Amino acid sequence: MKNFGRIAVCGCISMYNDSVPQTGPYAQPAILFKQLRMEGFLIFSYEDKPIYEEGQKQLLEWILEVSYGLD
Repeated sequence: MKNFGRIAVCGCISMYNDSVPQTGPYAQPAILFKQLRMEGFLIFSYEDKPIYEEGQKQLLEWILEVSYGLD
């Protein structure tokens, strides 16, 4: 990461039902020493924006394109 870089964090749903907390490397030292900005992102914050509906349509097209012919 570059100094003053930004990290987008999206998605925690995979851990919602975990009975044991996730373990792994912690990024706090890098965030501190490089003065990074880490910001949460909730897709629901953009539901009322016109581009949200456009994005949903595009995602559906991609899903249909990828799944075409899979049985």
